[in-house]
Amino acid sequence: MESRNLILVGGGGHGLSVADAALSAGFSIRGVIDSNNQCKVSQAGITYLGDLDIIDDMNRDEFVFVITVGQLYSFHEREKIYKRLSDNQLQVATIIASTAYVARSAFVGTGTVILHGAIVNANAKIGRNCTINSGALIEHGVVVGDNVHVSTKATVNGDCTIGSGSFVGSGSVLKQGIVISENCFVQMGSHVTIPVAHGCTWNRRN
Repeated sequence: MESRNLILVGGGGHGLSVADAALSAGFSIRGVIDSNNQCKVSQAGITYLGDLDIIDDMNRDEFVFVITVGQLYSFHEREKIYKRLSDNQLQVATIIASTAYVARSAFVGTGTVILHGAIVNANAKIGRNCTINSGALIEHGVVVGDNVHVSTKATVNGDCTIGSGSFVGSGSVLKQGIVISENCFVQMGSHVTIPVAHGCTWNRRN
């Protein structure tokens, strides 16, 4: 049986939200790994274990891990941590908050976190190491690549595609069937009505 002893990797505010979701899903938080021993998560009473270098000495049978580094500007740090955990054969947990809804026909990749109030509907596919943040809606048939962050209250309508490494800001709305390519940044409150090319920033409000 999978260990439910969870270690957070990243101690910022996002880590606090993930910790709460993990507790609601039945995990036990055993500590946080971060470069700063006064990080927000440790200040909230979760044991500080050390910096990233201790990953190389962790027991893969005792713990599972979740990446709680935010992704506002780049996915690369999250991707590097995921690779380091994988290279050490450490298990990365998939976390679905107790108040989130994931359809039976949906697929959720390893290391993805689905926070409180989020909805992942029928036949949606979410890649690995993603964040579907609080209150976000992923509608039917949506395909989300790896290392994607869909932020709070974003609406991704049916049959959209979001390429790996992209960020969708809070309150954004994607028109049905829209394709967002890899490494894109959709700013908060944007309305996406046409395809977004690789590496682009989108900030249209109407």
